[in-house]
Amino acid sequence: MFSLLRYMKEYKKEAILAPVFKMLEAFFELLIPFLLIQLFDVGIGEQNQRVIWLQIILMLIFALIGLISSITAQFYAAKAAVSFTAKIREILFDKLLHFSWFQIDRMGTSTLINRMSQDMNQIQSGVNMILRLFLRSPFVVFGSLVMVFILDRKAGFFFVALIILLGILVFMVLVVTLPLYGEVQNRLDHMVLLLKENLSGIRFIRSFVVKRQEIENYDAKADALYRLQKRAATFASFLNPGTILILNVFMVLLLYTGAFRIGEGTLSKGVLIALLNYMAQILGEFVKFANLMLIINKTAVSGRRVQELLSSEVEVEQPDHVFVQSEDGTKQIDKTAAVEYQHVNLIYGSNKEPSLKDINFSVKKGQFIGITGPTGSGKSSLLYLLAGFYTKTSGEIYVDGQKQSAYSLNQLRAKFGIVLQKTVLFQRSILDNLKMGKPECNTEEALLALEQAEALSFVKEKMDGIQELLYQGGNNLSGGQKQRLAIARALIKKPEILILDDCTSALDYQTEKRLWNTLKHLPFQPTIFMVSQRIQSMDQADLILVMDQGELVGYGTSTELLETCKVYQELYQSQKESQVNHEAI
Repeated sequence: MFSLLRYMKEYKKEAILAPVFKMLEAFFELLIPFLLIQLFDVGIGEQNQRVIWLQIILMLIFALIGLISSITAQFYAAKAAVSFTAKIREILFDKLLHFSWFQIDRMGTSTLINRMSQDMNQIQSGVNMILRLFLRSPFVVFGSLVMVFILDRKAGFFFVALIILLGILVFMVLVVTLPLYGEVQNRLDHMVLLLKENLSGIRFIRSFVVKRQEIENYDAKADALYRLQKRAATFASFLNPGTILILNVFMVLLLYTGAFRIGEGTLSKGVLIALLNYMAQILGEFVKFANLMLIINKTAVSGRRVQELLSSEVEVEQPDHVFVQSEDGTKQIDKTAAVEYQHVNLIYGSNKEPSLKDINFSVKKGQFIGITGPTGSGKSSLLYLLAGFYTKTSGEIYVDGQKQSAYSLNQLRAKFGIVLQKTVLFQRSILDNLKMGKPECNTEEALLALEQAEALSFVKEKMDGIQELLYQGGNNLSGGQKQRLAIARALIKKPEILILDDCTSALDYQTEKRLWNTLKHLPFQPTIFMVSQRIQSMDQADLILVMDQGELVGYGTSTELLETCKVYQELYQSQKESQVNHEAI
């Protein structure tokens, strides 16, 4: 949590002024019991109207100054807390967008969302409270103790005993509750994950009639969280009644001994009333401080969770330098190649077995490259490595005759148009979704991209056309329509290299064939990598890469592979038999 405080440097003024004004409020609050001594002993005791009115006016002035100081402190504390957390949110969001896919998968989107929302809200609330109370409460407690010693030495030791007992109670409660609240935060992550999975998979849950099971599962985890929160709250609930009990006992003792001393003439009525006021102030501040410590603990837990993300190293290599032309004398590089892999290997995270093994191939500029192979053979990994989503374990990748590492990620990805297996559309208009490919594009460019992606016809049928608002995830479109919009979004930037990762699975054969024909004759002639398990989709390809268990087992045209590649032969034969059986039915 303390490492996050470096982001408070820009708001030092607010962070200093908030506790200063809060202690100014506390200072005038400590003076009011002193005025009560004069009010009762001189004003009321001696029937001195002038003293009575003077003390009342002074108390009103002190109260007004305290109110202004409190409002000012609240303003600066709120400004510092909001600005501080807003700064961290910006930095954290930027960091999350640079995480590798592997990091995001490992951490889980529910955890990331929870830390960006609930944890950041807890930090904001905690910082606000800390700035206002962390110094004020000790200042009032020890200030009251000093005032008591000034008024009556015997009562001072009495108050020391009171503070020690209250401190022990607060310490015991905090020791028990702090670990529990840390566990509560972790359980909340799991609850958010479960909720997210159920909402995103609601169609699956209903289609498989497993609503009852999911409800029972959610109820079980919610009940476990409830019991943990209840346990923490139960221990924390001893705090307020415990402090009030101790205070009432000490107040009775103070009144009992004070009455005797007033009778003896060693203590005045005004001083006894002032002592009771200081005792009440001490109680209030102990309760506030104890609750503040609980808030600090929750804030510290949230701070650690946020700091874990901020301190995480981005696993994708991203050189700080900009692209410069350079010669590499150690490798024979094909300068005419758009992409070249030389002995490339990839191992995910802590896996022992490589996902890609000794990949070697070269692709000319403007070629249409098909990539096929069995499920899990490494087809997508091959291209995600090229786009910088993963970092190679060994070997070298060349793009336009230069090492991939010679580019910054922004420069590298500016060359690519990418359409993923899972279509991602945002809750915006069709045009705004297309502008994510090219923010400065106009309507004419958008319509052209839609036409090239075989999407213009269904867009024109929409009530608002290109301005039609999409639902979350584009759920007011069919699967094929979503895929074609995603392809249009990639085409609108006119990329040098176009990656299509099995993104036509929802298209019928005729639409897919027209699309491939259009893509092969695009005026800007990109190099196209198309991943598909459909052998018939490979008809348009200049070259085909065949993957199997992370290895490149075939490289050539469809005709060549039917003669030389066993994996391709098996895929071709199985799909041909499946098509014959389908036509027979």
